Amino acid sequence: MPYRQYRTNGLVIRRVDYGEADRILTLLTPEHGKVGAIAKGVRKSKSRLAGSIEFFAESIFTLVEGRGELDVVSSARLEHFYGNIMRDYDRLEFGYEAIKLLHKSTEDLLGPEFYQLLKHTFIYLDNTRIPPGVVEVWFRLHLEDILGRLPSLERDAVGDRLLPEQCYVFEPNERGLVSSPRGDLTADHIKLLRLAEKHSPAVLAQVADVGTLLPACLNFVRLASAQ
Repeated sequence: MPYRQYRTNGLVIRRVDYGEADRILTLLTPEHGKVGAIAKGVRKSKSRLAGSIEFFAESIFTLVEGRGELDVVSSARLEHFYGNIMRDYDRLEFGYEAIKLLHKSTEDLLGPEFYQLLKHTFIYLDNTRIPPGVVEVWFRLHLEDILGRLPSLERDAVGDRLLPEQCYVFEPNERGLVSSPRGDLTADHIKLLRLAEKHSPAVLAQVADVGTLLPACLNFVRLASAQ
């Protein structure tokens, strides 16, 4: 019985060299979640697959189901390469971090929302008018939301409504905000975080004083996603 062949969009989230010329890939796809596949001969100089299996590239893969855990890449057509990410150190650094976080987060949870989140993260990182820190705040908030563990931005750790005159700090053990005179999150920071929940990084980048607000917001989302 012939092995099934199928097509899917995919983003490469892991690559491991195998043998003399092959490469084992982990693809993030909208329909099948994470897919393990082997690209045979891809490291040869004349391979037609090479340009389509790079990080920060969206490609359409034709795969053949393998005998074991790995499918076989039959062909791949590059749809878009987000090259500006590779030209800026801060964009590149967070791009790899986003891939790492998605790989870790999708061990047990699968769904098209993960693929869409990573794809749009690449789109926004590729836009040089949007600061990479803005993209990071947006990405981490939305990843925590998908995973069902986003801390409330309306109420504090004990359930009281956040007050505009108060300053807050994120308490990891409580998974919430706690009022503190030394807190680094003011009403303006919380407004920016709430905006990031509902709008794209392109909108956030237009907020006045976004550069001043970013450090505390980044600290919050990094602490929240470190749990």
